[in-house]
Amino acid sequence: MHTDDEFWQTVTRVDRAGGNLKVCFDDFLEIPAACFVVEEIALSVVAHWMAAGTLPPDAPFSDELFGL
Repeated sequence: MHTDDEFWQTVTRVDRAGGNLKVCFDDFLEIPAACFVVEEIALSVVAHWMAAGTLPPDAPFSDELFGL
């Protein structure tokens, strides 16, 4: 999940069915399984962020957490 300077949030999104997974932030929240990307994609996105300070343009991001 990424929040920009204006507090708009985007999440990673992949083509995957599978219901929801429980995630604990301050409390438990059910997040669609499609928002969890494979490690290879996650490492690539984080490496780009660390090197450039921006999200890579080809990363699978969406502003639809529950809508897709």
